[in-house]
Amino acid sequence: FSQWVDSNCVGIHTMRKQAPKNKFVVKHGNIIIHSLFYNTLVTRAGSHLEHGDVPSIPMVRNPQCRPQAIASRKTAVVPVSQSAGAITSRNGKTQLQIVCQPETQHRARYQTEGSRGAVKDRTGNGFPVVKLTNYNKPATLEVFIGTDVGRIQPHMFYQACRVSGKNSTPCIEKKIEGTVVIEVEFDSAKDYVITCDCVGILKERNVDVEHRFPNEQQTRNKKKSTRCRMVFRTTIIHPDGSEEVLQITSHPIVCTQPPGVPEICKKSLTSCTVVQGHS
Repeated sequence: FSQWVDSNCVGIHTMRKQAPKNKFVVKHGNIIIHSLFYNTLVTRAGSHLEHGDVPSIPMVRNPQCRPQAIASRKTAVVPVSQSAGAITSRNGKTQLQIVCQPETQHRARYQTEGSRGAVKDRTGNGFPVVKLTNYNKPATLEVFIGTDVGRIQPHMFYQACRVSGKNSTPCIEKKIEGTVVIEVEFDSAKDYVITCDCVGILKERNVDVEHRFPNEQQTRNKKKSTRCRMVFRTTIIHPDGSEEVLQITSHPIVCTQPPGVPEICKKSLTSCTVVQGHS
């Protein structure tokens, strides 16, 4: 489950301008690939191309980027374009959009505490809203807690937790390879709009994390991150039967308690007592 789809794992199919099979070079980061026999190759978006290679059509996702949860499905495709708060399918029709971003600071619940409620939106009066547009087939929204920066992967110290309420959106809590996933069904009667009022954030105990990941040096050496992102993903089916995963992340959320401001009840600008303990 640690290999959930990354928005950086977009595949670009590149073709050469000329037919001769002479040697050409493609640079990707610090890796240099030499090819003598192929006129096509697969490279990541943002790679540096030489010798006249030009980007063409998007292609199927690299199998190494395929999440374990959908590894057995027939075809899985990475979204090819992403804007702020929205991700679009490879055919440019279907879009997964975050209509309302979650709040920037949410106090995570500890295992020994009671519920601290669901994550609210930026206004504090509502909840995050996700919308799936230009799609009319059954679909499920999956929500989990991911890292705050870099490649999208499940957070080591924070998990999603189900929050039940009288009017909360019905959902199912599942655990996939140690990561909690909240599943909510899209409803055509609601125009494929989901209000995520059933998702909270749970803080894992450090000792439990170290037992779960005994070989991870991050749990001992690096400072433990107190920031996370909510990750929203769904799988759509194209008319040709192929499947594509649309995944988008929220803005970072700070999961610690905000510092309190001391309340000054009485003060004097001219005098004070010498007895310790007074102010």
